[in-house]
Amino acid sequence: MKRVVRPSAWSAQFNMTPMIDIIFQLIIFFLAVNQFQKAETDESIRLPKASANHVEPDVAPTAARVVLNIRPQEGIVAAGKPIPLAELGEFLRLQKIQADPAPLEVWIRSDRSVPFGQIEPILTTCADAGIWKLAFKVITIDIE
Repeated sequence: MKRVVRPSAWSAQFNMTPMIDIIFQLIIFFLAVNQFQKAETDESIRLPKASANHVEPDVAPTAARVVLNIRPQEGIVAAGKPIPLAELGEFLRLQKIQADPAPLEVWIRSDRSVPFGQIEPILTTCADAGIWKLAFKVITIDIE
């Protein structure tokens, strides 16, 4: 004869479906964020080296950010798309409008072989667009 097992009145069973659903959504979210960060940073760029005893924090938490990658031959690349210097001013103005009311910060990631003569027009364009918060990304070396 088959024995019938009844759950006791005090036993509780958890429905794990919502928790699994949330975990999968978090995984998808972090994968998407990771892809956006990879589009901003070009690993083929060899950053210049700089010595510093004190390193400032990368960005204020409320600032919006645009990363400009400058390659020796290709020129300016932002978010994985090449931008001609003539169109950079309009691109920065649109980014500034989208970031409003937060300030817009521009990160310049230039290859170490790019001469300053190619960087100077970018700085002038940022100033013309009303962007004053600039940061040059370098590899820091500790000197003791």
